[in-house]
Parts: sequence; structure tokens; C-alpha cells
Amino acid sequence: MDPVGMPLNSPTVVRSTIALIVVGFLALLGIVGMTIWLGERAQFYFNDVIAARDMRASAVELRNALQTAEASQRGYLVTGNQIYLAPYSTAKTQAQRLLDTVKRQLASREDTQAAIRRLTSIITEKIGEMDETIALKRDRQDADALAVFRTNRGKALMDEANVFFSGIIRTADNRLTASVAEQLPEPVARDDPIWPTAAGPQRVVAPSLNVTVPVGELPLNSMENVTAWP
Repeated sequence: MDPVGMPLNSPTVVRSTIALIVVGFLALLGIVGMTIWLGERAQFYFNDVIAARDMRASAVELRNALQTAEASQRGYLVTGNQIYLAPYSTAKTQAQRLLDTVKRQLASREDTQAAIRRLTSIITEKIGEMDETIALKRDRQDADALAVFRTNRGKALMDEANVFFSGIIRTADNRLTASVAEQLPEPVARDDPIWPTAAGPQRVVAPSLNVTVPVGELPLNSMENVTAWP
């Protein structure tokens, strides 16, 4: 008999004991479930941050590789000195490899596929233009090499590529900000705009940058056709 005079084997005591055990077991299940959920949530945001960081790094390195190749090309065209071509092949190979990396990192985003195709076309054309002028210079066809260079097609391609690079970097930064905001007690409003996408056959749109770049109609010596997005 317990201290209050009720037999320990009475139906009321047994039912109360069972009820308490069930409640405790359910509470334990809830704690374990919440712990697992929080762990998975933390892992999800960790993976998202790593993916955004890697995407940003790839875009920056791709831009740098193209700029290195372009500087090498220009130095050789101006001076004719082979020493300027020392980093060219490495930078070009790196740019092609990094482009494949960016395409793989954005493969799951359907809204970026048209822009990826355009960026691939831009980089292919840019490398082709650099290869052509370097080959002409090597063959001592200086006038022809200079004529190609003076069309400013290479600069227009690089200007357009920079719009895409900025869009990728902006998107990655927004993802990083969003991942942090999601873990705050009261998530702040955030903007996760889509980076440059193709809007019809004649324009490349970059809402995240508030610019519109007419494809194939970039000026030869400036970005004057980059207009404000309405």
C-alpha cells in the first residue's frame, strides 16, 4: 500500500502509471524527432551555403581567367613579344573548365538554362576571337589582326559576359543571405531574383542587375545599350 493508503496494484494506480509512461515516451519521441529535424535542417542550410559559395567562386575565377587571357592577347598584339602569351593557354583552358563547372552547378535551375546557353556562346566566341587574332599576328598578318581587334567585337563579348558574371555572383550572395536569414528567429524579407535569363530571341535579361542587354546588338566600344529594366 502506498503512503496515501491506495494499494499499488489498484486499477487507478496502474492506469496512471501507464499513462505517465506513455506521455514520457511520446515526449521522448518528440525530443528525438525534433533533434533529428534540426540536424537535417542545419545540414540543408550548410550544404546550401557551400553550394552558393562554390558557385560564386567559380564565377569569379571564370571571369578572372577570361580577363587574363584577354590581357595576354592584347599584350601580344601590341608588342609582338611571345612572352605575353605565356599565361594564355593556361588561362583559356581554365576558363573552359570553369565554364563546365558553372554549368554543372546551375544544372538544377531551369530558369538559368537559356542564360547558360548564351554565356557559353559568348565565351566560345570570345576565345575564338582571341585565337584568331593571335594566329594572324603569328603569321605576320598584322594588318588583318589589327582589323579584327578594331571591330571591338571582343570587347563587346567581354562586356556582355561581365553582366552574366555579375548576375551569378549576385544570386550566390542572395542565397548566402537567405540561408542565414532562414535560421534567424524572425526571418527578414529577402530578395532572391533570378540572374540573367533569355527573354525572346533578341534580348538577354538580367533582372537581378536591373539591366537588359540586347543580344547581338551591343555597341562595339561601350555598354550604351544596357538599359534600365522597367
